[in-house]
Amino acid sequence: MVEATAAGLLDALKDAERSSVVSCLTGRDSCLEAYRNGLPRVDQSLTLLSRLVAAAATLKSFGAGRLTCYSVSAMSRGWESKDVESQMEEAAARRSRHRETPLSPEQIRVNIERQSLELTRTRILKDLKAATHPRRRDQLQAALEHIERKLGELG
Repeated sequence: MVEATAAGLLDALKDAERSSVVSCLTGRDSCLEAYRNGLPRVDQSLTLLSRLVAAAATLKSFGAGRLTCYSVSAMSRGWESKDVESQMEEAAARRSRHRETPLSPEQIRVNIERQSLELTRTRILKDLKAATHPRRRDQLQAALEHIERKLGELG
């Protein structure tokens, strides 16, 4: 029961995060629908998880045997270590800035192209570190120079 609840919570958090990232990238509030719909699910899962952990601690203190709550404790530490509220405020501030100055289709295209080039650059750098054959290294180096030139053109 604990593991299923933790898995459900993780799914809800992933859906909410994915939705908020898309909203931040596009500046459209309509992309936040999954986030808004997922918040009650997150709250319900957290409440149920808290109750299950409390019940497990109570049972354990009475010597009812070992309970496996390892995934819950890992989730709790990760959840506590992140300042979720400040992240949400920062995202809201970014969204409000985007609302003030909506991006033109050309700016959106440039942003998407820049992100794509940066991801490609990261992959090339990773491949370059792992490459051992001189020809492959030369190919990757040429590709890296090309990507950096294109990034420079984008500004």
